Amino acid sequence: MKKFLLINILLLSVLFSFAQQYLSNFTQIRSEGEFPAQLQNLLLENNEEAQIVKNLITKGRLIYGSELNRYVENVFNNLLADNTELKKQISIYIVRSPAVNAMILKQGIVLVNIGLLAQITNESELAFILGHEISHYVENQGKKSKKTKISSLNSYLNYHQSSREGELDADKFSLERYFKNSPYSAAALTNVFDVFRYGYLPFDEIPFTRAEVETDFYAFSENYFLANVKQIRSRADYVDTLSTHPNLQRRQQQLDRFIANNVDKGSDFVQSKDNFLKIRDLARFECINFYLTWHDYGNALANIIVLKNQFPKNQFLEIAEAAAYYGFHKHRTNGSIDNIVEPFKDIEGEKQQVCHFLRKLNKKEANVLAIRKLIFALKKYPNNDFLQKMANDAFYDLKKENNMNLEDFSDFAQNTNIDSISANLPEKEIVTETNKYSRIRGKAENQSLVLPNAKFTAVNYMLVDLKRDELFNTLHNNALTQIEDEEALAIASANKPLISDTDKVIVWQPTYTKIDQKKQRTYPVFGNNMLKNAIKISTKRLKINTDIYSDKEIKNLTTEQFNRISSVGQWRTEYSEVDFVRMVLYQQSNLKHELSDFRYINLVNEGSERANFFGGDKWQFLYRAPLCIVTLPLDAVIFMLPRRDKTLYFSLYDIENGKVTFSQRFNVRGLDTDAYINNMLYKFYYDLRKGRKL
Repeated sequence: MKKFLLINILLLSVLFSFAQQYLSNFTQIRSEGEFPAQLQNLLLENNEEAQIVKNLITKGRLIYGSELNRYVENVFNNLLADNTELKKQISIYIVRSPAVNAMILKQGIVLVNIGLLAQITNESELAFILGHEISHYVENQGKKSKKTKISSLNSYLNYHQSSREGELDADKFSLERYFKNSPYSAAALTNVFDVFRYGYLPFDEIPFTRAEVETDFYAFSENYFLANVKQIRSRADYVDTLSTHPNLQRRQQQLDRFIANNVDKGSDFVQSKDNFLKIRDLARFECINFYLTWHDYGNALANIIVLKNQFPKNQFLEIAEAAAYYGFHKHRTNGSIDNIVEPFKDIEGEKQQVCHFLRKLNKKEANVLAIRKLIFALKKYPNNDFLQKMANDAFYDLKKENNMNLEDFSDFAQNTNIDSISANLPEKEIVTETNKYSRIRGKAENQSLVLPNAKFTAVNYMLVDLKRDELFNTLHNNALTQIEDEEALAIASANKPLISDTDKVIVWQPTYTKIDQKKQRTYPVFGNNMLKNAIKISTKRLKINTDIYSDKEIKNLTTEQFNRISSVGQWRTEYSEVDFVRMVLYQQSNLKHELSDFRYINLVNEGSERANFFGGDKWQFLYRAPLCIVTLPLDAVIFMLPRRDKTLYFSLYDIENGKVTFSQRFNVRGLDTDAYINNMLYKFYYDLRKGRKL
């Protein structure tokens, strides 16, 4: 018996160790298998839902064939075991979105957000939710679908639902048509609506303690920490008279009646519970990737704290945590943080403390805290290029942006009694030293110690344990050297071409966008090839080796090509979130892996809007009219013609170094602006290829 127990314990420990290792090596979930024919066909269509799918693909949000997909497909097959015909009509895709939601398109495409998989508590809940979406599909067949006004892809993924009656009916049909005859337990659904009710919260309520950000050497002011966090309130029983969706309490009551009136013979898990937990953990790790890509550092850190409690010393989580503090520091240093950390007063639960603390940090504190997190991560993972780049940049900012030197940091802990310092200094072994240089060096070392003073705050004590560290000093000295040399390097490289004969450039989705200032909206113009053709002509003349990816290239894909598009799409999403902050992007590592044969990414966008009718050069025609009566009719016609303001945005991103190496913007107003845009586009490529101004 003892041997049997010992064997079981060993097996469990091996399995636990394997799971820890599996998640420690986590990077991101990638699509697997063949590119689905259904997607291939959908990409040829030109309707609203086809455009949603195209956006999901080009932004790197859609996943097929992965371990998550296979798990959800098994649940789907268990639910429709006796309905072969319906199974053929529906397919499952995973979407990178932390929103707790799922939806089905009229083509039978079920979109399951990773946020849903990250928050459910058992397999039966997932079966019920899938049945709900299947019910929508069956009930809406043959009906003319209402046109959905989509303000943004995120809002669609977060809030897409049917009418109030439709939601209640879909719950009812899910239970009676599919769930009732499935191997799943209805009793396991007791908390399913809590998943939606509280899905906006982190994965668990784990306190953010001071030990996360403080040591024995320093402490932040007490007002950086809340005495109590805001209580989580119920959202089940709001008045829904004027709402298009029923409140969750009404849906819960309908579910409770079903559970009471039916004999429960099913199971919480048809697949193993261990497999369910593995899938949920994978979804949670992918949510961390999403938060960091979108620079949502409050949600990222709140959920990293939860996962670190479950997976201590996990490599992915430790690097992600360092990246979150680094990203926050960059935004704090370069401007507003309103778009990356929610106002803490509006937040409930333990996440409120995380956001409150971040918003309290000043620029210097955020910089030094990022350095601390990066140093300790680098000590564990010294070969991680991503950590190295972030650390170099954070040290650069310490001097360049915050003007802090080592002399600004105390060698002694906060609240140390200055009078006791001399008594505690280690004795120098100078008795046996007869060499005067040794004695001078020893005296200089004593003099170099920085003592506390009345002007010091917490930030001045944050490097007590690192100032004598070899890695710390190497990175610090490298940053000082970089700052000293950068002006000379800039002059030396000013006339050198950036793009060589061997460099390969990927031009990512050159877009032409119309801007409506009155409605404050932008409208991408699909099918406009003028910009793309201008790029082809310029790069061909200058012998620049380019691949152009646009919506038209996103068809007849292999899975390798799909994953490449997905990786660049996620990087492009993060790039747009940077808001002109110079930083190492979180998606840099994935991008470098997927585009190993490319050196640069080129982003080219053209924006166009109708100019003010009386603006610009129109007045010159009125001034000229009295002087030249002959041209008056022509001047009048030209005056009445509408003009357009156009802006060309052009940037080149170095994949190897993770930096924007060239960025330009060109504005033009007139009747025929295309020639100006094309000439300037050629000039930009000429400067990059030839290394001199055209």
